Amino acid sequence: MTIAVSSLDRESNIADYSGKGDYIDFAAPSTDVEEIFNLNSSVSRWSGPEYSNAYIASSIALIKTYLKDATILDIYNFLRNFCIDLGETGKDKNYGYGIPDFKNLKISDIDKETPKFKEVTFENQTWEVLKQIKIVVEDNIRIKSWAITKNEQSPNENEWKVLESVTPLLDVTSEITENGKYYIFVQDTAGNISKQEIGIDKVDNKPPEIAYTINKDTLSSGYVTIVVTAEDKESGLYDSPFSWDKRTWSKENSTRTVKQNGRYKVYAEDNLGNVSEAEILVDCFPQEGRYELQDGNIITKINVSAEWEENTNKNVQITLNKELDITAWQITASNIIPQDFVELEQLANQNNEQTNMNNNQTNSNMSIPNNVVLENMTTENTTNENSNNSIQNTTDSQVQIPRRTEPIIINKSLDINTSYYLWVRDRNGNWTSQIFKIFKAEV
Repeated sequence: MTIAVSSLDRESNIADYSGKGDYIDFAAPSTDVEEIFNLNSSVSRWSGPEYSNAYIASSIALIKTYLKDATILDIYNFLRNFCIDLGETGKDKNYGYGIPDFKNLKISDIDKETPKFKEVTFENQTWEVLKQIKIVVEDNIRIKSWAITKNEQSPNENEWKVLESVTPLLDVTSEITENGKYYIFVQDTAGNISKQEIGIDKVDNKPPEIAYTINKDTLSSGYVTIVVTAEDKESGLYDSPFSWDKRTWSKENSTRTVKQNGRYKVYAEDNLGNVSEAEILVDCFPQEGRYELQDGNIITKINVSAEWEENTNKNVQITLNKELDITAWQITASNIIPQDFVELEQLANQNNEQTNMNNNQTNSNMSIPNNVVLENMTTENTTNENSNNSIQNTTDSQVQIPRRTEPIIINKSLDINTSYYLWVRDRNGNWTSQIFKIFKAEV
């Protein structure tokens, strides 16, 4: 039960007054040891075996600071493991195991004891928006940091909370806002870590889930009904869970009758005041569409009607430029020139009517527009007996027809969000096109 120490001089040799023999365990300095004796802090130098004993005693005190429950054998082995071997290799009669040296000693070399959980308490019977977790932990030396995480292996670096004060006691309260399995980690200054698992299943900070349907059976009567449902798997729905304005709440607000297109917001609340919202788009009432027209002079206007069949408009009215010499048209969804143009019957009829009029005209002063030319047409000479005016025969000449006074209008069923090409051809066989799209009007 005794530790025997030999004394060393300044060169770490055995001093003249040192004991020797098989009983020597360790060696320590004892010559010219600096010592302060008075209030003036004057330093004296002294020598003697008592100083080598004090050296070992202070080393034991350091060990006991970190290992309060260490036995004599624990301390003996610790000193032996941190010795500088002097003299013969291993234990000898002059130096024992050598001189204890703690220059490279780490706290983790001494402190092997993990922190101890004293209290981890929380209420887990009723639903709450968050849970308060009280944590009390003690350590034999000092606690450095702690963390709560869902990671069973170890917290992430940013999850550790480092203590600012030096204390062997951790007494904190933490908040948990989600259900699940959690792990509490506590680490002391030596790096020893303790872990405790807890389970939380009564946290509710999630708003209800909203679903809805739009009953269109009454659309022909001028209205539709929005039917709203909500589900809350945690604390449950509030007794008056629905609102359309966040002011008036009731069960009856689960339905709403609307008479026009629009975006309607509905809200649902659970028993802990968590509120969710959903935006409901109503676009089933007839609504005129809109169009997008790229550069060109073929189309002057497009009317997108309110006649919809899902994403198809049943009556798109396209007005063509009446100033153009158009004889045929076609609409495609491709940029390839079509083979099957639609001929304009209106122009042919107009040509025939004008030819007949010219052939039967006998006594008039006409001014015929000259924008459209019909070739290979003739008239015979006619004479008016009541006047001296005459119209000269026209043989193998060009007869002109009047300018078109009404625009060409095309009615088609077209799909939304599709790039269409409107192709037109003139009497000389020249063609050109213009691109357009139709859309549903924004609600």
